Amino acid sequence: MSHPMLGGALGAGFWLSFGAMLLMTHVTILSVTLYLHRSIAHRAAVFHPALAKFFRIWLWMSTGMSALEWAAVHRKHHAKCETPEDPHSPQQKGLWRVMWAGAWLYTQEAANADTIERFGKGAPNDKMEAFFRKHSLAGLGLMLGIDLALFGVWGFPVFVLQIAWIPFWAAGVVNGVGHFWGYRNFDSEDQSRNILPWGIIIGGEELHNNHHAFPSSAKLSCKKGEFDLGWAWLVMLERLNLVDIKRAARAPELGVEQAIDRGTLDAVLAFRHHAQADLRRALTPSLRAKFRAVLQDARDRGDSSLSGARFRHFRSWFFNESARKPRSAWIARFESIAHSDAALRKARESALSLKTLWERSHVTADELLERLKAWARDAESHPMDGFQQFIRRLSRYKSAKAA
Repeated sequence: MSHPMLGGALGAGFWLSFGAMLLMTHVTILSVTLYLHRSIAHRAAVFHPALAKFFRIWLWMSTGMSALEWAAVHRKHHAKCETPEDPHSPQQKGLWRVMWAGAWLYTQEAANADTIERFGKGAPNDKMEAFFRKHSLAGLGLMLGIDLALFGVWGFPVFVLQIAWIPFWAAGVVNGVGHFWGYRNFDSEDQSRNILPWGIIIGGEELHNNHHAFPSSAKLSCKKGEFDLGWAWLVMLERLNLVDIKRAARAPELGVEQAIDRGTLDAVLAFRHHAQADLRRALTPSLRAKFRAVLQDARDRGDSSLSGARFRHFRSWFFNESARKPRSAWIARFESIAHSDAALRKARESALSLKTLWERSHVTADELLERLKAWARDAESHPMDGFQQFIRRLSRYKSAKAA
């Protein structure tokens, strides 16, 4: 048995202390992703008052953060995403700066009174919050004291890892890598990426592109094979009547093929990100074949202008994705290819025009429906394989309200 001075009240050795640290950091992750992020910032879930109070106290002790400041900074990130006003965009501030100085960037923005006033509405702003904001270091000091009392000499490294967990994984990895590297399910108007399909280490926050596509959803996983640990916790807590889940993103329901009507339009508008993803999947085989032919032709002619280009660059250009556009030399070459290839040019114009259907808020529903029908008729006549498959799937979309 460990000496009391070494092992603390629990007589804990290294492995027990390490296990306790993992458990406590997991509670911190849940407090951030479930309470701060999904509940306070986006109002996708409402927790029982007792559990909400526990989350607030735990966050004060384990991070020194206040719910009001966190929600305000995060909402500003969504409102100003990838612009110079974004508090932590790696596209603006650099990946390594966000990765390793993300906590500092957060602290800097949290001290901006205008940010708190404009984006903090509806977040906790009571006497408890005022105390936490004024005495943020006291919470960390209390946690250090508890760790030392419980784990003895191991309490200090446990505490260091506890307070470093959120600055690294949340402020650094999610805000940095999550806007720089990974895969995209949806063409959201930013540079968000899903870091991994399994949201376990950061409680589901790894699915960052899904979140930016559906920010008001309490569920961050969107397709088969993805796992959101935070959502699993929410489902369990809902069964215990400890949380009320307000909104969760879902895929469109598919019925039988039918003529495009008002129900189809409603479904397309409600699930526009899914529609765009369906179009991308339908056209990918044809685009891949086209890109391979283009590369082979360039090699045969000794043309090095596409040296280093990958299919993802070509597809990104084709759909005009905002996420990490290919370099200008490749864009110019792709434009040149499209200029001389009528089928490719027409297909790209049609793919890009689909987005304008839900950007036209000034037109009536009847006008939108006619434009969708006209788009479908035009798309069906394209020689590029994939459009017909997409139209058939689109005609199966069932009317539903947005998630």
